[in-house]
Amino acid sequence: MEFNQAKVFEALDAYREHIASQIQKNMELYDWADEEINDARMEYLEERLEIGEYMKGVRLSGLDGTIRRDPANGAGILEAYVSHIEAALRENSPEDIRHTIKSPAELRVVAEEVHGLIGPGMPYHNHHQLTFWSLTRETSRVKTPEELEDETGLNGWDPRGWTMGGGWNSGDGQDASCCVVYCRKPDEDGWKWRISPADDLLSEKSGALPHLAAASQPRRTWQLNTGEVARPVLLVLGSQSPRLKKGRLLRLDIRVLNSESWAALNESLGGRLLQPAAPGAVCHPGEPSYDAGRCAAAQAGWSKFDFHKADPVSVMWDNWSNDTCLPDAAYLCRADGYSAFVVNATTPEHVKFGVDFARENNVRLIVKSTGHDYLGRSFAQGSQSIWVHHMQDVQYHGAGFQLAGSDIAIEGNAVTVGGGTELYNAQKALAEHGQAIVGGGCGTVGVGGFTPGGGHSLLGPRYGMAADNVLQMEIVSPKGEIMTINEAQNTDLFWAMRGGGPGTFGVITSITFLTHASPAITHTFWAIRTEPDAPYLPALTAYVLSQMPALERAGMSMYCTSSRVLMDNPFPVQSLPTQIAGMMGVALLQDQSNSEAMQELWQPINATIAARWPEAVFVLQTEQFASWFDWFDKYRDARPVGYHLIFASRLLDEAALTEDVDALAAAVGTATERVGRVTAFLVSGRGVHEAVPRGGGNAVHPAWRRAYVHAMTTAQFPAMNATAKREAIELVDAAAEGLRRLAPDMGSYINEGSVYEKDWQQAYWGANYERLIGIKKTVDPDDVFWCEPCVGNEGWEVVDEGRLCRV
Repeated sequence: MEFNQAKVFEALDAYREHIASQIQKNMELYDWADEEINDARMEYLEERLEIGEYMKGVRLSGLDGTIRRDPANGAGILEAYVSHIEAALRENSPEDIRHTIKSPAELRVVAEEVHGLIGPGMPYHNHHQLTFWSLTRETSRVKTPEELEDETGLNGWDPRGWTMGGGWNSGDGQDASCCVVYCRKPDEDGWKWRISPADDLLSEKSGALPHLAAASQPRRTWQLNTGEVARPVLLVLGSQSPRLKKGRLLRLDIRVLNSESWAALNESLGGRLLQPAAPGAVCHPGEPSYDAGRCAAAQAGWSKFDFHKADPVSVMWDNWSNDTCLPDAAYLCRADGYSAFVVNATTPEHVKFGVDFARENNVRLIVKSTGHDYLGRSFAQGSQSIWVHHMQDVQYHGAGFQLAGSDIAIEGNAVTVGGGTELYNAQKALAEHGQAIVGGGCGTVGVGGFTPGGGHSLLGPRYGMAADNVLQMEIVSPKGEIMTINEAQNTDLFWAMRGGGPGTFGVITSITFLTHASPAITHTFWAIRTEPDAPYLPALTAYVLSQMPALERAGMSMYCTSSRVLMDNPFPVQSLPTQIAGMMGVALLQDQSNSEAMQELWQPINATIAARWPEAVFVLQTEQFASWFDWFDKYRDARPVGYHLIFASRLLDEAALTEDVDALAAAVGTATERVGRVTAFLVSGRGVHEAVPRGGGNAVHPAWRRAYVHAMTTAQFPAMNATAKREAIELVDAAAEGLRRLAPDMGSYINEGSVYEKDWQQAYWGANYERLIGIKKTVDPDDVFWCEPCVGNEGWEVVDEGRLCRV
């Protein structure tokens, strides 16, 4: 029978509506304090949540197994998955009962039904994992008996005597707060599979749990429960469940807002409200936006900055979109993985309408410019987004700048740029006036995210950070006010939004920067080539890093990487192959009249390397540029994107770099052993240390005022592989730990750090955090803006596939 995807979705939606209506009726009877009503509720649900209803819809849609990736091997893949689960269960169970452990029979039944529905593995995490049940999709959820006792509350249950044999915890999501446990009561001889709410107690009452508790979710996602149950908590999106009352609305339940509400917003915006398809959907035949020609373009563009910045919802690193719709038909495409509605803003008024709507309707709100965000703050699935990418006006002020709302006139040159302006466009426009702003090394970075994070630069050792050069901002506040902030008015916000992080205090619609005469640039590519895994590389790297404070005082700034594994060589140097191990970097001098200055600075370093590590080969190649933009136009960062990347970082001061070079070598060795390489940016120094921001200060981490080097560790992992992702997070954290110990009183750079940083408040803001959170509570008491890790986010957590709920 020919597969008709529309009928599939129609049947599944009909079933979900049937179940949701029954749940809604039952929820009206629900009383947490009344066990009799609770029992009646369970009986009511058991009568109605029948797999038969679900299968009726399956048969009506003709789902006879036509969606299969590999029908010939499907049964084998299915069996491999179930066997894999059983092996994990046995491994974590006591030896005396391992031989009795088998996955619940219902698991196999449901697996077979879903296998017939969607085929093996959609999405396909790895060759063992089928995504038919979120409770079991990851073997990392399999727990030991002791862990399960804590997570179910059995260790405090009275009467005592329950025995745990094994099982798994569901984690977060639609099956959240639930454990599947292999256990027995004191009066039982045999073992049984039961299901228990995590952080709750097993009740002595147990009954057949509904096979399928389908909540009112969008297509392709459903909740499965099996085994026996006591006091389960069914989370129904859009219902009156106590846990969800205070949650932010997402695409999953956005229908609670009637179409007239969205239509009114669209009318206010002049038709600028978008409902974009996932950017990879053009490659999925079942999606409305499928287009083979556009698919080829998407696949070709996925690794390039320009593709993602031009899309209203796409981001440049796939891990933040949770692989919900990659441009590959081999994977599942879920429409709910991206923002549901996008305000395509070109004026502050557009932004205001979007902020007001999100606040008044309790919708989760994010802000996107280009999507160039290593921490994923410009992405939240199912949210409403304000897209400021087209706010790119550039206005040059060549005769000083008058602050709004005051008599203060600032001498010198300045530029006002729209909140979505890309650094490349700003620098190009300023080049016509012989000027430049403090900006990073990648042209597609937007000023509206770069600057609130502080904004480091190769120009920083001379001119300070981007946040140090801000004269004024125009923003839309969480309360929907269009405000001008500077040293004369709204001073707390002006302080906070220069270093306090993006996506937190408001939406930037324009920024006015101090500009600087564009310097002539002496550019040097340098490399120290070693064999892969050279045992002396950590010591060699530590020596080079120890020279950086002195090099900065001589006027140098630098990007460099040390790698024990082969890395691509992007520079055309005839004596080097296309891949090398060792060290490699770019060093700049500004306005240097001595053409030999760069070679003179590197000569003693080269001599020391030759004496201590004669196996290493030092290469240096110099090039001259008349202006900053001439250099930036040629060498701005254009590396590939569209993959999965985890970051961690640490700021290193002179003491960390010079006082104990052996300890520095050990930290480098730890990092390169874990993730292969460590990157160091010499982007701080005198200009940052001695900066005097307008108004006397800003929220940039105080550690920047002592730092010289911003050091980073990173790791990549493959798509649809939760195990690999977890391992990458652990590896990057372990790699960065040596750097943290090296400089425990410093911090990290919020725009290039880890979303998993443990002590993130101290790491990203240090002593400034107390003042920042006070400002946040004042200007945004309802937390209209929330991101992670961002100031004031402690009051909320992400649950249920992106839902934001109060803690």
